[in-house]
Amino acid sequence: MQQKMIQIGNSYGIILSQALRNEIGLNIDGPIDVSIEDNKIIVSSIKKPKTLGVDVKFMQDVDEFIEAHKDVLSQLAHR
Repeated sequence: MQQKMIQIGNSYGIILSQALRNEIGLNIDGPIDVSIEDNKIIVSSIKKPKTLGVDVKFMQDVDEFIEAHKDVLSQLAHR
């Protein structure tokens, strides 16, 4: 698919069609990863972990707590 570069302020951009965005899962507010490989620009969507409405940082803290105290938590679970 051939596209043109457009100027946006002091930067350049490329318009991506809806079909292309849907195919790789890009959302307007979603994070993307842009890299260069073999002189090609690679654009990938970054999937956010699903946390059922719980803050990601909080879940990371909980995971660290569980790992640090797994012996005590295991003993409590078997009481």
